[in-house]
Amino acid sequence: MGNRLYLTASVFAAFGAVLHFAALPFGAPLSAGLLGGLIWAALAFGLFREWRLAAYVTFLTSLFGISAAMTLAVGGPPGPVAWLFAAIVVVDVLIALTLIRLLWSAPARP
Repeated sequence: MGNRLYLTASVFAAFGAVLHFAALPFGAPLSAGLLGGLIWAALAFGLFREWRLAAYVTFLTSLFGISAAMTLAVGGPPGPVAWLFAAIVVVDVLIALTLIRLLWSAPARP
């Protein structure tokens, strides 16, 4: 745990968790706000601990999150919730791009 390979992705994931929790007071669905926030917090912890499996799971979760957050941002009611989910889409894209670069360009560590 010396070089913090996944530190950038873990910061993005933690920010995504904060955005999910921030959407709750504005009327976001409980499953998207609370459950999404808890999932992203757990994944951020796994990335911070440099667990490669967590990085793969986070990558797949970010792809799902892009689709789900886009649906809620575009198909939901306008207002703060839509803006928060649009921000979540941006964060999920940043997570996916960061992990593509890290997972498929860096050799696997033992």
